[in-house]
Amino acid sequence: MTEKPEMKQGRQGRRMALIAIVVGLIVVGCFAAGPYIAWWNIQQAVASDDPARLARWMDAEALRQNLDRQLATSAMEPSPMISGDGDPFLMLSLGLATALAQGIASALTTPEGIIAILGEWGPRQVTDASSIPAEKTRWLQGESGFEGWHRFRVILHGHQEKKDEISLLLCRQGLSWRLCDISLPATILPE
Repeated sequence: MTEKPEMKQGRQGRRMALIAIVVGLIVVGCFAAGPYIAWWNIQQAVASDDPARLARWMDAEALRQNLDRQLATSAMEPSPMISGDGDPFLMLSLGLATALAQGIASALTTPEGIIAILGEWGPRQVTDASSIPAEKTRWLQGESGFEGWHRFRVILHGHQEKKDEISLLLCRQGLSWRLCDISLPATILPE
């Protein structure tokens, strides 16, 4: 007894549809899990003070540009104590503040700088990241979520509620996710 060609085609069609559904679910799962995997790797790199590992998960140039813009904006905001439009000393001090902000942005956007920001401002030597107590990784707790297809935001809470939140933005680059922006809390920005 041989199978009819119509039945054979029907089985092959169902198999192909099942394979397409499974492949589609795997692709969607990888897309949804990608930023969480990247964030977990960033957490582990910070916890173990591993700049080489962190460098694989960050876009240093985008970080530098975004942090430079953030620091320059903060430095250039007019203070109520400063007056005197056209004052050459004021202009000189604003120029120096901008240059200083660029230098700070360059220093903070290295893997070591990011580890210093996220690792409570101090490096520590740890051989096993899972052995770190929870209070040593307070910045690594927070909320996260997608902001579209290519952006994933992580908000880390400190001890002072909204005043010392750090917001990290992971951007999709091809199939991988990298840290591309960091918003520093108001408590550490120059006034």
